[in-house]
Amino acid sequence: MKRVIILVLVMLFSVPLFSASSFLDTFNSFSFGLELLTHYEMDSDAYNEALRLYIETEAVLDTPLIYVNASNTIWKSSTDVKFAPLYDP
Repeated sequence: MKRVIILVLVMLFSVPLFSASSFLDTFNSFSFGLELLTHYEMDSDAYNEALRLYIETEAVLDTPLIYVNASNTIWKSSTDVKFAPLYDP
């Protein structure tokens, strides 16, 4: 019985050591899109298209973008975001 308990505890503590997320940052669509924008020359057609697609993709998520300021482009969400209810006790 003691061996089983020790084996289970060793497994519980060793499994996170073999997980890639313990050592590497995992990209999500938000950070990947921002990283992609840095590879284009600002105000080029490719940059503008990538920015447009990034905003379209991120604006419809459960946690959408509400404001983007990239080079000379400023985009604000059309949805009315109310922050006051988040802070009221």
